[in-house]
Amino acid sequence: MNDRKQKVNTFYIISFSLLRRKAMKLKGKIIIGAMALAAISGMQSMAAEAEVYQLGEVLVTANKYSVPDLEIPAATEVISGQQIENMGAKSVMEVMKNIPGFVISESPFGNGNPGIRGISGHMSIMINGIPLNQDYYFQMGTLSATSIDRIEVVKGGSAVLYGSNATTGVINIITKKDNENKIVVGAGDHTQRNVSGYVNAKGLSVAYEHYGIKDAGILSKSFSRAGITLYDQTNMYRDSVNVNYTPNEHWNFMYLYSDRHSDVDTLDGTMAKTGFYDSNTLYDVSQITYTNKDLRVTTYYQDRAWKYFNKGPRGSFGGKDTGRSYGVDVVNKWDLGWTDLTAGGMFENERFRNLSGDKWIERDRNYGAVYFLTDTDLNEKTKFLFGAREVFTGDSGNAFCPSFQLLYKLNNTSSAYINVNKSLRKPDLSKRYGSNATTLPNPDLKSEKAWTYEAGLKKQVGEHGMWKFDVYHMEISDRIYSDYAPGSTSLKMNYNADKYKNTGVELSYGWTVPQGFSYNIGISSSNPKQLNKTKNPLWQRAENRLSIHSDIAYNMKNTSVNLFFNYAGQRVDNTDPMFSLDMNVRQKLTENDAVSLKISNVLDRDDYRGSTPGACMQERSWMLSYEHKF
Repeated sequence: MNDRKQKVNTFYIISFSLLRRKAMKLKGKIIIGAMALAAISGMQSMAAEAEVYQLGEVLVTANKYSVPDLEIPAATEVISGQQIENMGAKSVMEVMKNIPGFVISESPFGNGNPGIRGISGHMSIMINGIPLNQDYYFQMGTLSATSIDRIEVVKGGSAVLYGSNATTGVINIITKKDNENKIVVGAGDHTQRNVSGYVNAKGLSVAYEHYGIKDAGILSKSFSRAGITLYDQTNMYRDSVNVNYTPNEHWNFMYLYSDRHSDVDTLDGTMAKTGFYDSNTLYDVSQITYTNKDLRVTTYYQDRAWKYFNKGPRGSFGGKDTGRSYGVDVVNKWDLGWTDLTAGGMFENERFRNLSGDKWIERDRNYGAVYFLTDTDLNEKTKFLFGAREVFTGDSGNAFCPSFQLLYKLNNTSSAYINVNKSLRKPDLSKRYGSNATTLPNPDLKSEKAWTYEAGLKKQVGEHGMWKFDVYHMEISDRIYSDYAPGSTSLKMNYNADKYKNTGVELSYGWTVPQGFSYNIGISSSNPKQLNKTKNPLWQRAENRLSIHSDIAYNMKNTSVNLFFNYAGQRVDNTDPMFSLDMNVRQKLTENDAVSLKISNVLDRDDYRGSTPGACMQERSWMLSYEHKF
């Protein structure tokens, strides 16, 4: 035991010596946090009896390898494929809105920056561990939910393993590798229609879905000096294809295609038509993954294309932009006896093209990183994780992101943890170099930097229940914001001036059984504030402070009934609270046949989804679907 301790101590002495120059630049808070961790880790000297540690839900996202939830020193959420089916969700957006603390900054056309913990656009959205939101936004309404195996959410800074944009957490969308052979057809009011098919044979799995809706109602309201403008969605449809091919245990090929089209009429306060807006978004994602024991190599290529056309009282205009990225991510895990070492590296080239008038503006850059994470059992109950990531952003400078995590097993069903980490968010190409003729470039734009401090408890209750509680504080500096360029009233530029901070608590409890009543409830309360040093030197409230999510399910052999409730408290600009209630009922007719009825927005409320007046809840709608397995 003494030899083991000596090896552990020697490793950390060497590691910290090599990183000394970087550590000297760290803020006093992280030094205090590291000292606290070291003090707590002194519990290794305590005598402890060996206990059987029960395994709860297993997640891949937290440490890039399968780890039981109770052994993850971070706040986590998992939405299984079964839960997605119970929701009757058609898009990732419909799934994510059921996560406590989820926020979104959204336009009426489906463009949006999702987020958690009071701030949007600061979390990494991935598909099978590879980021999708490489450029300035990701349209969650574009991605179909029908071919998703599960969604894993890890809250808090995750830059060590996942790099830029993982300031508040990670959403990892894991696609199905083996679908059931079945077809689904559905129809509902507002001319809703759905046709989907799934085929699985000899390692090849193919899923196709078409979903559309007409006359969905008022999706957004905006206010200006000219008065109120309403956005009435007249037609929306989405086609998606997901292909997975797994020829053997080492190789997996994945292809995802999604094409979303939206037609929106603009109306004035009298409901008179004043114009229209057409938008089309297309995603093309390809991945090849090679796995050999603990070695995993993923190569990927992604394309995003967005085009729009607007006609209004002041004339017509349109635009196009495309985003493309390709890269490789290599990671391996070694058992060194006294510690588990996860290390890897990645390289990515990203390009952003924007059509300004009749001229294409193109920007691209290379982005790379190396990282490691050690997972050391200090004794039978105490686990210490130390990691770091060196980021090479090229145009906006390099960055060093360390992470310190400590987990203590209180007993065989409970654990407590402390998590301190630094993360960054590199400027999007469009923000650094300008996105169109009205946005000037700022070559001096720097990456945003953030520190997150978190402590939490997890407790497994019997075989079916789980309590989770965490408290956190985060601070973001050099936050990027847009304002008028010097001496101009029409041209804009992006600056590093904003600061952001948030202190909050999160509490959740879930009880899930195969048959009978199951329920989940999650509560998030925080105090998000932001400061713009150049415009208003006072800390101002940002986003809602309270959110509640709850779902109740009744599942028997042939029948399931699911209710989903979401509440967001009063937000900025005196935006009233949001309250939504959805229901999905599924009845199995035979071994191979089933029908389901989904009712969205049961109470027919038109509350705002975001923090300010803008995107609204879609009015009440229903869809009846039939499913046949073959």
